[in-house]
Amino acid sequence: VDTTEPAFEKAGQTAAQLLRMAQDIGVETEIRVIEPTRNHLEKVRSVLFSGAIVAADQVTKYLTVANIALYEDVPFIPGLLQLTYVQNTGAAFSILSQHTWILTALSGVVSLILAVMLAKNYFPEKIAKFSLALLLGGAIGNFIDRALFGFVTDMFATTFMDFPVFNVADMGVVVGGFLLCFYVLLT
Repeated sequence: VDTTEPAFEKAGQTAAQLLRMAQDIGVETEIRVIEPTRNHLEKVRSVLFSGAIVAADQVTKYLTVANIALYEDVPFIPGLLQLTYVQNTGAAFSILSQHTWILTALSGVVSLILAVMLAKNYFPEKIAKFSLALLLGGAIGNFIDRALFGFVTDMFATTFMDFPVFNVADMGVVVGGFLLCFYVLLT
């Protein structure tokens, strides 16, 4: 960063004025430069990764709703996946489909717990942080849908086997959950 730029010079002058004013009235002052630590950078990385999962999830849901009719099938990857717009009021395999408010509250609570775990560095290893970031992104992605619409938009349907339709957030939850279980079992 070039600290000779006018904005930095102005900020430096303002800070110096505040220090002089504090000293003039007898307040002891100390200047400390706080450098970002590796831990801070890992937290930022986790937040950005979770945000990317949420963004990818919400964009694919928007594109699905805007371009595919409800229950319509659109070929995507022949022999593997098709796009099928479904509104899911339940959780995995449509459980609790009559109690969306419970799932909404649960998604919000789980998102908060995951965010706190990341913020407090609950698991110091990168794989665990990556797992938590995947879980958080997935939980927030589906929470947004439940809170705003009362259902989750799903769109990916496997064509090679009978499996529930899912979305990007679901992928984050499943992959993050498996990775976290794998990490916990190995430590």
